[in-house]
Amino acid sequence: MSEGAFSKRLRKGMLAEGAHSDRIENTTQRGTPDIYAYGAWTGWIETKVVKRNSTVALDSSQALWLIKHCSKGVDAWIVCWHEAHERMYAWHGSEAKGVYEHGIYAARPRIFSGRDCMREFGRMISADR
Repeated sequence: MSEGAFSKRLRKGMLAEGAHSDRIENTTQRGTPDIYAYGAWTGWIETKVVKRNSTVALDSSQALWLIKHCSKGVDAWIVCWHEAHERMYAWHGSEAKGVYEHGIYAARPRIFSGRDCMREFGRMISADR
């Protein structure tokens, strides 16, 4: 699955839980996450797709954006679809350094699997509000 297709499925699952969203392509500020959500939950999501290994292709500008903004109270998540595991991993943006350094083995991921995993993520972030 491409990152764009994953993002589309994730946004659809979030919408089912009342979180509207826009896909962002920011060429001005490096590191800005892919999705801005609002409604049942307001925040940012950086999406990634891992094919076989454990490497999450989070670059340093993305990790720095997440760390900086989360330290100021912005709610943000890194959400990764792992194709070989058929699971979705999610970390709060404050964990960006660990994800950058250790990939899917970073501390404290929330793991979602099954047919409705995108919607489960939407339910989780909406409930955490």
